[in-house]
Amino acid sequence: MRLDEAESSSSKGGKKMIQKMESRVHELESIVESEQRRSQEYEKNMRKHEKRVSEMTAQLEESRRSHDQYRDAVEQLEVKIKTFKRQSEEAVSQPTCFRNSRSMNYSIYEICIPPAKLSTYGQA
Repeated sequence: MRLDEAESSSSKGGKKMIQKMESRVHELESIVESEQRRSQEYEKNMRKHEKRVSEMTAQLEESRRSHDQYRDAVEQLEVKIKTFKRQSEEAVSQPTCFRNSRSMNYSIYEICIPPAKLSTYGQA
């Protein structure tokens, strides 16, 4: 009888131990599953943010190219402005030169050519 009691008490203790271990295994499995879900969610967010970073990097590169093109266009326009400004300054100063040279030409004609023939040279 004592042997039967010892066996039954040890089997009860073993069964309790097995139940505790199974319970702990289920608990750990649920923890692992929740950690896997969290890990998957983190990976999903990381991919989403990496994609966003990639898009923003591409946008930044495009903005830099546009900026460089605009800067080149501005530089070309500044060169054109300087050229037009120089040309306009030359154009403003040219009529004065032509007036002076014309009056000098008439003076030469008046000195060298009699006034009667001057009118025919001035028209030609």
